[in-house]
Amino acid sequence: MFGLKKKKPIGTMLMHAYRGSNEITSDEIGGWRCLDKDDVDVGGVVGSDKDEALTNYINCAIGACVFERPVCTLVRGNIRLDVSEFVIFVRMKDNGPLIGLNISDKGPENIEELVVIGLKLFYHGKSEAAIICFDKVLGMDSENVGALNNKGIALDELGRYDEAISYYYKALEIEPKNVHVLNSLSGAFFGHGLYEKSLKYSKMVLDIESKNTIAINGKGLALDELGRHDEALENFDKILEIDPKNFVSIIGKGRTLENLKKYEDALTCFDKALEVYPKDDSALTNKKRVLEKIGKQE
Repeated sequence: MFGLKKKKPIGTMLMHAYRGSNEITSDEIGGWRCLDKDDVDVGGVVGSDKDEALTNYINCAIGACVFERPVCTLVRGNIRLDVSEFVIFVRMKDNGPLIGLNISDKGPENIEELVVIGLKLFYHGKSEAAIICFDKVLGMDSENVGALNNKGIALDELGRYDEAISYYYKALEIEPKNVHVLNSLSGAFFGHGLYEKSLKYSKMVLDIESKNTIAINGKGLALDELGRHDEALENFDKILEIDPKNFVSIIGKGRTLENLKKYEDALTCFDKALEVYPKDDSALTNKKRVLEKIGKQE
């Protein structure tokens, strides 16, 4: 990387980035050690006290993100600083560069910015990093409904279902009629096969916003899983009359038609879905399954 034949310890790269030095002495390090996620010592960093060490670490980390093993902790004696509270390391693409996001200077006036950063990280598949952002927000505003809801979604994505549900309930204690949280609960219950509960929360949204498309789709999907196929079709068609390219409704309708053994009609839906999102895995998988059922191959 960058012409180096042999990777240097992270602490060495930190020092080079900060000081431009070729050698590091114990006096310069100031006793602070850098540990990776496995608590392996990977070098040192300048700093006579924790504030100086942390500031220097952040400056180095943001400016020299060539680390294959990002530092997670700064240690000196009995003092441990969790670096994730200050810098988030992420690769936005699998083979992309490691990026350091400095969140150490984000205060109450930056709450919305932190929520946006968290959402961007989540949508890039970085749920753990997103949770760090949402936790930073909740540390400043424990009743921030957006952060509670989004942390729940990220936790669910990581398979931490019970924790996710607890955060949704916390959000609803603050705003019982928040449709985003109610939809999140519906989606979480649906994803774990609790279709009656999923249906319940979709209906609660529709009692508040009768045209909420996420809830209408959620209701249709739950009804289909509960064997109430005709009712499910009514919900999908309600959306498709207004938004013919609604992908979730098209796929949902196709699945429902398949369950009704109306295979040709189901194929028509999956073909429409592929017109909206060509090469989409879910549309292709559904289409392949129906073709196998009717003995056709493409």
